[in-house]
Amino acid sequence: MTSDKSDGADPAPLHIQNFLTYRLSRVHARLSAQMVRLLANGPGVSLMQWRILAILGDNEPLTRAEVSRLSELDKGQISHCLKTMIRDGLVSTVEDQADQQPRLLRLTCKGRELYRQTAPVVVRRQEQLMASLDAREVQALNTALNKLERFAGRTRF
Repeated sequence: MTSDKSDGADPAPLHIQNFLTYRLSRVHARLSAQMVRLLANGPGVSLMQWRILAILGDNEPLTRAEVSRLSELDKGQISHCLKTMIRDGLVSTVEDQADQQPRLLRLTCKGRELYRQTAPVVVRRQEQLMASLDAREVQALNTALNKLERFAGRTRF
């Protein structure tokens, strides 16, 4: 005897491989691991250091909170990485003249030079990633990511 599945008693099986967030997470993990190898074999910086170098290089001066907000990475990891970068002379802190409370972060000359040395490696990789897609796919990907970012920012569903 066959069962009638139209009554809703048997939901469709959930295959994690078909979940968008799972697939995005896998792609992110693989691309991040690839980037870690690329940076380790080239300029010798960690992925977190590169991200902080790039954020400061594009936006300095910033507070720790602003670096955290722009990166959307774990505040504790950022704080630990920044301590190391300050100790290594890549980042400096200066008092904010407006209220003398939050310390502003800037790249040092050494940090700026490392950023300049690392940027071409990262740009080449970005070009290779984008070359794996045709123009229509790039446009569709950007449109889809913009929509997903807006959706992810929603507080209600």
